[in-house]
Amino acid sequence: MKKSFKSGILSLTIIAALMAAACGSSAQGTSEKSTETAQAAETAQTAETTQVTETTQVTETSEELAAYDQLLEDVSGTYDELFTVICDPQYDQIWLDKCEAIVGADMAGQCADMLKSACTGTIYGEDAIAAYTDPETAQFDCYFINGVKQFVFDGNHISGIDENGKEVFSHEYSYVEDFSISGMLDGYLYETADADAVGCR
Repeated sequence: MKKSFKSGILSLTIIAALMAAACGSSAQGTSEKSTETAQAAETAQTAETTQVTETTQVTETSEELAAYDQLLEDVSGTYDELFTVICDPQYDQIWLDKCEAIVGADMAGQCADMLKSACTGTIYGEDAIAAYTDPETAQFDCYFINGVKQFVFDGNHISGIDENGKEVFSHEYSYVEDFSISGMLDGYLYETADADAVGCR
């Protein structure tokens, strides 16, 4: 495409030069018109070159990651236990303010305590099933297991750090399949091929 435009400009330039020589100074208007035509052609070439360059750049960067790989890129960073953080006393007033907006000032404290208690259980699995025979007393254990206090996501490389900053595990993970919990929580299932991998959540 660039080559054809350059040839066109060269032809227009030659024609403009021949017309100017044949008509002399009396053909100034025609010469100016030819010059304008050449300039217009040059502008068109520049625009086309820009368009080709932009198209090439788009092509080079248009290889999007699959959604399951993009997710790992998007969540890159460090993650602490959610309820360890938000149940810290420094956030008590936030809990009270939000609860007061729903249940009123008189019930705000009780509501906040109930909500925090429901998500700070210390048992899970079969132990929880055996212990929580009364739904009113059931709690969710929302903490990490196996000594992990912080997760570190770096693309498909995931590691866990304990409370002393020591690495508990470090593996590369790959997508296995789409995953859904009762159609309410949808996501992706990943696994590592490392033989020494230990279950962490």
